[in-house]
Amino acid sequence: MTNEHSKAMMTYAGQLYDAYMKGCGGKDWLDNPFPTWAEYVCNPDNKRRVEAWVDVARVAIKIETEMRDGQL
Repeated sequence: MTNEHSKAMMTYAGQLYDAYMKGCGGKDWLDNPFPTWAEYVCNPDNKRRVEAWVDVARVAIKIETEMRDGQL
């Protein structure tokens, strides 16, 4: 899948995806394992969901920045 996001942003989104999938037990409701982030990103059917994970990463970065700046 081609995207316009930096490698750092995609890595961060992938870490959030991994944390969520681990929290879900690593398997879907049919007991199939969730794909890895690399597999997920490469599947063109997931384009909108990948963009959603990037959006989540942006919000997480914003929260982290605001918390850090508030402590200065």
